[in-house]
Amino acid sequence: MTQQARQTVVITDYDYGDVGIERAIIEDAGLRLIAADCKTEDDVIEAAGDADAIIAQYATVGARAIDAMTRCKVIARYGTGVDIVDVDAATRRGSRGRRRRSSWPRREAGPWRDRRPRSGTSRWAHW
Repeated sequence: MTQQARQTVVITDYDYGDVGIERAIIEDAGLRLIAADCKTEDDVIEAAGDADAIIAQYATVGARAIDAMTRCKVIARYGTGVDIVDVDAATRRGSRGRRRRSSWPRREAGPWRDRRPRSGTSRWAHW
């Protein structure tokens, strides 16, 4: 009987103290977590080349990185927007993206008025 390789999630970059909460959740699910400090797309390729999923904050996940990540099925982003992800390349690869509607009120309410978070929805989607 062959043992299946443990799936890996790579956090490409983050600007807060540690990834303790993420580590607890991901490792409790039986997955391996690697926290990296990627500054460039080449760093993403090096850190996440064999990843099954990635979570990025600011690091660019461009077409070269997406093509190099042969096992990656999920690309998630801390924050809002997908400006750091080459959505067309991800779509071609069949990767799923994590899009979350912003939890802040729409701009029509004024950027400095009602700053209360609202309940946003999130869903997994093919970009």
